[in-house]
Amino acid sequence: LTLLSSLISIFVTFISGHKAAILSIALGTLIVILSFLILAIVITQSMKGGGRAVIVAILGMFKMVIVGGILWLLLSHQIVTPIAFLIGFSTMVAALLIEGIWSSFRS
Repeated sequence: LTLLSSLISIFVTFISGHKAAILSIALGTLIVILSFLILAIVITQSMKGGGRAVIVAILGMFKMVIVGGILWLLLSHQIVTPIAFLIGFSTMVAALLIEGIWSSFRS
């Protein structure tokens, strides 16, 4: 659902003629998907416990620093447009919200 909503955003942006914003939406979506996948790995590995869980948790915190650095780099060097990037970055939140509401109605 996240990828679908991102593709719809990119398509609408392309039709509207804001081609520079397409990269911003795509990068925002890519970063949030990769961040979410790493978060899922960190959570599942941490729940298993053991010595490896501590290492994975530290890597998870390091991931937050890396993502923050990437966001700062992209925005401070004006590689992406802020609003379009925020749209791409928020697709995961919107998709999770829609899936949660949809699953509550199905139950």
